[in-house]
Order: sequence, then structure tokens, then C-alpha cells
Amino acid sequence: MTKLALEPRDIAIKKLQQETFDILIIGGGITGVGAAQDAASRGLKVALIERGDYAIGTSSRSSKLIHGGLRYLAQGNFRVTYESCAERALLQELAPHLVKPLSFLVPVYRWGHGLMVFAGLWLYDIVSLVKNSKFHRRVSAKKACQMVPMLLSEGLHLGFIYQDCQTNDARLVIEVTKSAASYNATCCNYIEAIDLIKERNFVVGAKAKDLINNQEVSIRAKQVINATGVWLDKMCQVDEPQTNSKVRPAKGVHITIARSRIPSEQALLFESAYNDGRSLFFIPWYEGVIIGTTDTDFNGSIDSPVASSEDIKYIIESTNRVFPMAKLTSQDILSSYAGLRPLIDEGSKSTKDISREHRIFESDSGLISIAGGKLTTYRLMANQLMSFVITNMKTRKLVQDVKETITDKLFLSGFTSEQTLESVQMQIRAKAEKLGLDKTIADHLVEDYGTNAEEVLKIVTEKPSLFARLTPKLPFIQAEVVYCIRAEQATRLDDFLVRRTRIAFLSADQGLSVAPSVAKLMSQELNWPQDKIETELHRYQETFATQYQIN
Repeated sequence: MTKLALEPRDIAIKKLQQETFDILIIGGGITGVGAAQDAASRGLKVALIERGDYAIGTSSRSSKLIHGGLRYLAQGNFRVTYESCAERALLQELAPHLVKPLSFLVPVYRWGHGLMVFAGLWLYDIVSLVKNSKFHRRVSAKKACQMVPMLLSEGLHLGFIYQDCQTNDARLVIEVTKSAASYNATCCNYIEAIDLIKERNFVVGAKAKDLINNQEVSIRAKQVINATGVWLDKMCQVDEPQTNSKVRPAKGVHITIARSRIPSEQALLFESAYNDGRSLFFIPWYEGVIIGTTDTDFNGSIDSPVASSEDIKYIIESTNRVFPMAKLTSQDILSSYAGLRPLIDEGSKSTKDISREHRIFESDSGLISIAGGKLTTYRLMANQLMSFVITNMKTRKLVQDVKETITDKLFLSGFTSEQTLESVQMQIRAKAEKLGLDKTIADHLVEDYGTNAEEVLKIVTEKPSLFARLTPKLPFIQAEVVYCIRAEQATRLDDFLVRRTRIAFLSADQGLSVAPSVAKLMSQELNWPQDKIETELHRYQETFATQYQIN
């Protein structure tokens, strides 16, 4: 099995300071790390910096889907839908543990809605051609209620079933970053770009700040890429203060509830209760359920979007309309999260009608920026971005021969073409059993780390006490804390509880009860003094209270 890991931050920072790179990428969301993977695997010398943690923004606050974009057909975006379906099929091969098929039931209570769904799903199948693993089908109202026992039966005419895929978005970002690092990309979190370095009016690097050690870092590169998502305009204005806005943030809110509140293994796509033409997802996700999303303009601070009481009301009322027996209230919410989609600014259009296509911009000083796009098409976006960048760099004679992209063949998390998810699961189950770990934990380790689950088990072998679960109802073990520090640059408490794992979203107390034990494990690995532990615990409480609760 292949070991993949990010190098320690101190080593990465030394490289950032001492070396000159072909490409510096600012932004550690899926767009930035996808570009780093593409560029590094072509043989370019790549640096990537992120001012927070990897996936800390939009990339960890999605609907957790790799999907073709059924609703994009209503906008006439046939190409986006086809590309999304093609990428969805490819990602199932390259990351079989992280991208898994998920069927959706669409309940039909209005014949007009049913006709639109019927036409849309046929078009969806046609546009995606052979890229759908299964074509849609119709089910009776009785069958739909059997599939989802708490579903409203009154007025239900029929249902449709269609296929998409589910993912763990934050884990996907981490694994793509590790893939980039395996091709010698230098990646570092908590490094904030505060200015651009220019020579002869051309960008040749960035001045940055290490937010952990409070020191300045100067990074030199032949080409700088701005992949900062909703923060894109800020970096563009550092380059050109008078530049026009390119991004229009749109807020999407989700809530998570316990699976026991609406017990269902079946995902749904259902109409909102507000007759606004929007639909919501009901998505069983690991031990809980995700429900969302909203789609509204956002005018607040892009650093701290939160779910408002109006957002929560919208989701709960819409859910209760199709699950009236559930009688959900805000008290049932385990957590809420708000993400900002970096849509291209297209003027007065409603955010739900703005295309999810991406765009590449180049300033007079050579800063290249990318905005828009979606999680599903990150690899394609990266490919197109790097083709544009490399063409420009060749014109300026900054690079010569550069290999073609190979990301359509790069398996994530150590998988190879010879391995299947089932074969890896069997191997890890056998090794876990010898260490006293049950099948649930073994399968979770494969789902989150792929073949690198073996590295977690090695830590248990070295220190058997780390086999213990962190919390009784979830499958995470103490050894994962050590692994995520050593191999994934987990630096702060929320890095582990919110993004490396899903403890914060699916625990009844948002991970607050387990936070002290995780902080203790991190302190042992990172040599934190006692006051640092207390600071991290306070910071985690404050972060969750301000960003993942109802405002």
C-alpha cells in the first residue's frame, strides 16, 4: 500500500522561504489543491499556501455531493451537466472510498412538478449519456412510502429515483492535497498572503505571514495563481486596487440532525415549502442526516457566514411539509453550517440562476485568478487552469517542456488500478481485528483514509492505548489524532474535529465533550504548553458558537 502524507509545517515553511517555485497557488480549497495536484504531476515546482486550514471555507460546507447538477439543465447548462457527470464517473474510479453512488427519491405532490421532473430526468440521462451508473425510474406512491416510512402520503402521486454520488468534501480536499504533495508540491496551511511581490510591474511572488508562529514569509515564484474562492476580489484588489468585483457570494445553509429523528437510508430531493422554485436535499450522511440548501445573496463578512433564523426556518418548514410526523424544531439540530459559493458576478440575476461555470482572469501584472465552478468539476477546472497558465508561461519563456495532465489517472488515498474498495476493506479489517478493533472502525478508517488506514493502524501497533474510541457513538479512535498531525498538518483543534473528522457535526454536543481529550493528544504530539491547550479549547468553543450555530 502507498503512504501519502503532507510534510510537517516547519519543513514546508523553510522551503517556501528558501526556494523559487514555478507556480505559487494562493488558496487551499478544492480549486487550489486541484490546481496544485495538476501542476505538480506535470513536473512543475509548486507551492500552495492557505491562510486557514485546508477546506476551511466553501469546500467543507457543501451538500457533500459529487453530482451532475440536475437543476443546471433548467438554466440550459447542458455542457456543465455533461462535464459534471463525466467527472462524477471518473472520481468513482479514482476515489472509490470517498465518492460513492447515492440514489435520490423525488416525491411528486403536484402534477406540474412531476412533469418537470419527468422531463428533466430524461434529459439528465440523455445529456450524461453513459456517464450515469443507472438511469432514472418511476416508483408508485405506495412504493415511495415503503422506501421512506415517514414520508407524507397524502397527495403523493408518485416518485422518481435517480442516481448521483456522495462524498466527504473536506476529506476529498485533504486527499487531493496529499496527492499533490506526493509529486513534491510544497503545501502549508495557516500561511496568509498579505501582499504581492512585483518586479518591473509583474507579480513574482507573495509576502505572507505564518499565523501560527507570527513570522513573515517571502515566497518567490514565476507565476502566482489566485484561487481564493469568495476572497478572490480581495487578492485582485491587492494587485490592482481599482479592479471591478468578479465574484458574487451566494450563501448556502445546511443543518445536520440525528438519523433517529427521521430514520431513512434513502436520500430525497423535495420542493421547498415556499413555492420559490427551489428544492432541498435530504441526505443520510454517515451517522446523521444533512438537510439543505438555501441559495441567497450574501452581504455580510465573508470571513464568518452563519445560518440565520430565517435560513433555519426555511429548511425546517420545508422538511416538515414532507415529513409532518417528524415535527422538527431548531432543538433537533446537531449543527448548522453556512458556505459561500464564489459565483461569477453576472449583475442582477438571482443567485440560483447564475451559472456554476468557472472563469479565468489575468491582470496586467500577470496575476491569474480563477472563480466559479463546483466541487464535482474541480479536476477539470484545474486541468483547464493549468493549460492556460502553462501556455502563458511558455509565451513568456518561463518554462519549456511541460508534461500533459495525468490527473485523470491519479488515484487518491493510495489506491491503485489493481485494488478495489472491497479488497482494501478486507485487508484493513483483518489487520484491525488483530489489534482488537471492530469492523465498524476498520471500515471507517478505509472510508476516510483509503489505503493509508494502514498508517493509522501502525500507530496503534506502536502505542496500543491509542486504539480507544474518542466518543462511544462514533467510530473515530485516538490514533487518528496522531496520524492527522503527522500526515495531514492538523494544527489546531478544529482542524481535527471539524475537517479531518466529522465529530463536530454529528455529536450531540458538537464535539465539546471530546475536545479536551483531543487537545491533550495534540499537545503531546505538538508539545503544547498548558496555556496553549486552554487557548485551543476556548478557540474551538468560540469558533463553533459563532460559525456553526444559528445566528
